[in-house]
Amino acid sequence: MTTQISQWGNSLGVRLPKTLGEYLGLKKGTEVEIYEKNGAIIIKKSKKYTLEKLLNMSKDSHEEVETGNTEGKEEW
Repeated sequence: MTTQISQWGNSLGVRLPKTLGEYLGLKKGTEVEIYEKNGAIIIKKSKKYTLEKLLNMSKDSHEEVETGNTEGKEEW
């Protein structure tokens, strides 16, 4: 796939084909990280989570762990 760099105001921009955006789950307003690595431009979705999303991810993610008998003055 080949495209051209465009001028957008004082910035440069690249347009992504609709099919690629749909395939990657990108839409208007999706936050992305842009950086250079070994001469390549890397664009990837940001991994910013809301508190609600983090709490939903952690539900039932761990099983109960047996730690043995109590010792000392532990209270359960």
